[in-house]
Amino acid sequence: MDIRKILNKKKLRGEEVGRALLAETIYSYKEAQKGKDTDGIFTPAERSKMVEGLTTSKDLKEYTSYKGVDRTIYKYFGLAQTSVQGFYNGFFQIWGEYKRSVTEESSIEYMESLPIIMTEKQYQEEREKRQASLLAKKISYQEIAYKALHHSISKPDSPVNKALDDLEGQQITNPRVIETYPPLMDIGHMEYPDGSRPAQKDPKDFDKFIEQYKEKIQEMDWEELYKRHLSLTDLIDGVEDPTGLKRVFNNAEDGIDKKTLLEYIEDLSEWEALYGGHFKEFIEDYPTIYNALLEEITSHPELEHLKGVTDYQERIVPWEVLYKGNLYDYKELLESDSFLFSDIGGHRGISILKNPQEHNLDERGYYKPRDPYLKGLKHLYNDEEKRQFIQRARNDYLIPSYKTTIAINIFFDLLAERINMPELEIFKTSMDPLKERVAIYNELLYTWFQDIPYLHDQEEKEWKKALVKEVLTPIDLSIYTPTESQVQEARALLEDLSLLEENAITIITLLRSGL
Repeated sequence: MDIRKILNKKKLRGEEVGRALLAETIYSYKEAQKGKDTDGIFTPAERSKMVEGLTTSKDLKEYTSYKGVDRTIYKYFGLAQTSVQGFYNGFFQIWGEYKRSVTEESSIEYMESLPIIMTEKQYQEEREKRQASLLAKKISYQEIAYKALHHSISKPDSPVNKALDDLEGQQITNPRVIETYPPLMDIGHMEYPDGSRPAQKDPKDFDKFIEQYKEKIQEMDWEELYKRHLSLTDLIDGVEDPTGLKRVFNNAEDGIDKKTLLEYIEDLSEWEALYGGHFKEFIEDYPTIYNALLEEITSHPELEHLKGVTDYQERIVPWEVLYKGNLYDYKELLESDSFLFSDIGGHRGISILKNPQEHNLDERGYYKPRDPYLKGLKHLYNDEEKRQFIQRARNDYLIPSYKTTIAINIFFDLLAERINMPELEIFKTSMDPLKERVAIYNELLYTWFQDIPYLHDQEEKEWKKALVKEVLTPIDLSIYTPTESQVQEARALLEDLSLLEENAITIITLLRSGL
């Protein structure tokens, strides 16, 4: 309908004039959104004529009420825009800390992959000191047996290998090893709550499960995933996902081949996990292997005295004896920089600093590394000031601003309903950009942390779990929606339009309270 036709009426009602002028406000805003300048629909003289034509108190009250609607719209439209800025202020503070820490983390990982820098003097002195320290240590019979086992397995004609071949097809019956071996070697299968398994040809193929697990996660609804922190916690713990899929280590139906077990134990930590403190059980599980090992070990004059050993954990053989006798790989280890400097990143290698500048050296002539300037995620977790900064950005800016914007949008919906002018929706704030920002943050955050269950460093795993639960907590905007009773109460407060300006702040407060 052409609202200019109102001018042709001989007698105007207050509501008609009020709605006409409100429609003009909506029109002007629409034109401004298009980048067009406009003086509105009516001339100043026409507006005056319409208002002057109102003579009864009822008409004046209705007109005044609609002018109040007009003023209220502009007031809370402005507040919504301010709230959006507050939301972005909080979001980008959180985002900035997250991105900065992740970027620094990548830089730290790169820097920690670089060789350790030393001067020639520092390298030689450190090397000699570490060798001397190891030579003074003693080795237990159990560790020597482990070294001898792998040394012998590498020799096809050794008595140990002959005894090992005879074990093919024999199953381990030791209940403790049967329970310990599957999780140690990542053997198991996946089950849903009803006992059914994902499509896997081989339940031992854990790599296939990892891929299926990640695919399932990618198919999940992010909003649902982040609605409850417990779901995220379960995923991070690597124990259970929201589909109920669990990893089950009960591997009794597959059996554990004795030969395979010994061939698959690759390092001392795995050996310790299976038989550390239980060496007598190893002797019982592998009597022929043990006899062959004992024969191999005591064939060396330096170790002949070990025939009568009964305390397998006691450290009784000096490393120096093993080194001088060139037994097993002890000599090779003692001359390996990777082993000697393993506590400071031996796998990285060592770079000798040539022609060092004096300011790069300490009083001993050692290279003086610069103080680390990159902090990373662990620092973020331990930095109480940063934690509070993120919490303030979230609790004082992002969430309150989002709640206010949502409340104003609902207020405009209720007002449009009250005066039957759906065109008022033009003043509502689009929430999609805000939600998209948060969705991207949540997705990147989750993607970054989804490999936590597969970290080998337990300490790193724990603080990263705590970081995502306590500091970089996912943001769930879906919970900030007024209840139906709050909406109904707000609707009732709009009944008397003449009280709109007086009641507006009460309505906004009501709609954002308890969110």
